[in-house]
Amino acid sequence: SKRGIRADIVRWLCLEGETMELVSRSGIQIFAAMIVGELDMQYSSTLFPLTLQSCFITDTISFKNARLSSLILSGSHVSRILADGLETKNNVLLNKGFESTSEVVFRDAKVGGGFNTTGGIFSNPKGMALGCDRMRVEGSVFISRAETGLRSQFYGEVRFARAQIGSNLECDGGSFENLTGPAIMADTVTTNGGVTLRNGFTAKGEVRFQNASIGTAFDCSHGTFFNPDGKALNAEGARVGGSAFFAGQFKCTGSLHLWGIAVDGGVHCQ
Repeated sequence: SKRGIRADIVRWLCLEGETMELVSRSGIQIFAAMIVGELDMQYSSTLFPLTLQSCFITDTISFKNARLSSLILSGSHVSRILADGLETKNNVLLNKGFESTSEVVFRDAKVGGGFNTTGGIFSNPKGMALGCDRMRVEGSVFISRAETGLRSQFYGEVRFARAQIGSNLECDGGSFENLTGPAIMADTVTTNGGVTLRNGFTAKGEVRFQNASIGTAFDCSHGTFFNPDGKALNAEGARVGGSAFFAGQFKCTGSLHLWGIAVDGGVHCQ
């Protein structure tokens, strides 16, 4: 391709000492290009943002234990992202038409801003579509529908077990499907804000928030939970600092488990 860029060139631009001194504060920005080969940034440290927007990335991207200012992959098509232990000072954006065809993992990552997959498609039907166990996010996590109508879609397991989220976990309007296990596994997740699974949210497979600690509201209004042969929504032992909402056109096909849940506000089932 005339617009192809070798992945090792991108790495060189980010990490080579003499080159780094010439990069502006806006960082490396590449738009609508093909990135060829594996982009290996593991254990590296880059002071500026890395933006690969609307790009086609042919091979694995590795940010294991790397440090970045921010990571922006909005609208890009990728295969696999391995970002266990990544640290960013600002946002991670996998949104606005982002697509992946294998696992995307951010286990033990530390995100100084927000983590946003709104309008992205994550497809790994026989495994993990998005893995964020033990992630620490200073801001909110958005895995929801965009204002433009683009819907976050996940085919495979989505995991936020033991994650710590500084504000909200928002899944409004998102679509989650896993035929081999839980659609969402968020046991013992901690949020200072609320958890929203509402306004067109749909899940095929168990949605789990066992022993979660939710700072404000747990809102499932107008959400659809489908797991006819098992638990559709499981929030056993969760602690909710505000109210819990199972209202509007809330639909649960399968069992709803709320044993041991503690809700400081009201429980609304209109």
